[in-house]
Amino acid sequence: MAQLPVSSSFMITMMIVEALFAIPAGIVLKRIGHSMWWALLCFVPLAALAGLWILAFARWTPRSES
Repeated sequence: MAQLPVSSSFMITMMIVEALFAIPAGIVLKRIGHSMWWALLCFVPLAALAGLWILAFARWTPRSES
């Protein structure tokens, strides 16, 4: 079995890459009326996939124009 790279530079790089997905996801979630905390699902791949399916079939709150 191959050993996974777990150096500190690898972990920092992965956190940055995951943040590049989570931040825009949080902004989109906020715009459609959901909590930005759901964007934390981006850090767990299977949870992110489940979150996308839940979001796809959830009722979206219409944005009120002021």
